[in-house]
Amino acid sequence: MKPKCQPERGMGSRNIYCGFYDRCLDIAINKCWGKWNCGRCRHSNNYEAAPDMMLFINHSIPYYEFVN
Repeated sequence: MKPKCQPERGMGSRNIYCGFYDRCLDIAINKCWGKWNCGRCRHSNNYEAAPDMMLFINHSIPYYEFVN
């Protein structure tokens, strides 16, 4: 049986809103990976849990405000 999450070692993008993010982080920590990404994981484009927010930049410091 294939694992539900499949992180890859190395630089790349991560989906922090994925339901499996914590499991992938555990895998990366257990394998002592300094860098990891969502790579070819089938859940890498799952943004269902992402909150509605807008990015603003103030004096070159990004910050977020939640949209009501």
